[in-house]
Amino acid sequence: MMDIGYALNAFYPVIGGTETYMLNLINFISDYHNVHVYTTNATSSFDFRFIKYSNEVLKVKHQKIGKIDVYRDKVTQLPVLTAKGFVQRFTDSYRSNQETQNVLTRQATVILNWGFSLGMCRRLLHDQLDVIHFATLPFLHTYTDSLISWFRSIPSIFFPCFHRFSDHEAYVNKIPFRFASKIIALTHEEKREIIRLFKIPGEKIDVIPSPIEIDEFMIDIKADHFPELRERDGIPKILFIGRLSHNKGFVFLVETMLDLWKQNIDVDLIFVGTPTEELNTLQPVLHKYPDHVFHYQNITQEEKVQLLRLSDVVVLPSIVESWGRVFLEGWSQKKPVIGAKGMVYEELIKNDENGFTVPFMDKNALGEKIKLLIGDSKMRKRMGEAGYQLVMDNFTLDKILPKFLTIYDELSRK
Repeated sequence: MMDIGYALNAFYPVIGGTETYMLNLINFISDYHNVHVYTTNATSSFDFRFIKYSNEVLKVKHQKIGKIDVYRDKVTQLPVLTAKGFVQRFTDSYRSNQETQNVLTRQATVILNWGFSLGMCRRLLHDQLDVIHFATLPFLHTYTDSLISWFRSIPSIFFPCFHRFSDHEAYVNKIPFRFASKIIALTHEEKREIIRLFKIPGEKIDVIPSPIEIDEFMIDIKADHFPELRERDGIPKILFIGRLSHNKGFVFLVETMLDLWKQNIDVDLIFVGTPTEELNTLQPVLHKYPDHVFHYQNITQEEKVQLLRLSDVVVLPSIVESWGRVFLEGWSQKKPVIGAKGMVYEELIKNDENGFTVPFMDKNALGEKIKLLIGDSKMRKRMGEAGYQLVMDNFTLDKILPKFLTIYDELSRK
């Protein structure tokens, strides 16, 4: 039995794509090995990312979650106020206005955005570990984790959760890729990008996609959480789940829906996510269509499943993405999906088979695909069934997580 340490920006009860993946993995591995989670007291990975650290923190420093030891340490803040403002302005601009970051922005946000925990470093330096598994870009702790594992001669796995067209592409990020023993990419496209950008040998990179806990999506709904949607039975419903931002495709989707409503097409928009500046900007026009707009946040798993079942099409036309978990969740309820062209999740979405991809910000193309799907129930059923079968054959926990046992064993023997 090995001792495996996981160094993470944030951990349960923080919920996000990476956090969910790591929680599922760690729960699985804890049945075979001793696991130790080294994380921060941040209440969201987004706060950790954005330097403007909130006063709300998770205060329990050490706790047991099942068989898992979790240690939470304070996030060390960047001490230079001018640098804070510099990074904040660049990062806000990138998130809300630009499709991609320029070279200067990439380097600046990585070098000056010191997402870091001194306590986490101390524990990694002193605890007896057989393997260190650390994630994600683009924080200082990924550099220190990789260097600590190298200094202590402890094999390490790096899970970058790589996002194309972002600060993840900054060349300084070569450090954790260089010193990690093994790198886990979610897709073959991600692997190709890492090799191209950082000249990392291909044999050092394994492709292991992110699964979903399918049983969590097969639950019986015990209550009707959304009677306002039930009242609109028969009206087609588009569902968006994710950050309500430009790069996640939310602005793109809203502008497309506005065009459809102007054409008097009777279709509802449901979106789930924490309010953002982009949403505030769009609210005046959304308020013109109150019968068609439904916004929810902080929903439970049961509520998410019910929304997926009530929807007709799941849409996430994101330009910055490392995977596409929302698409798997949509397919778990046999719903067709729509994403953006040129993204890593095109390895999942097969046009006219289980969904569609459209050019980013092409409102005509997205609108046409939405109209096609809401007008053809047989097509929706066929695509939803194909997506469901794809998930069941390839992306459940039992298909994915055992691969890590083999990797840990191989690394520990080296």
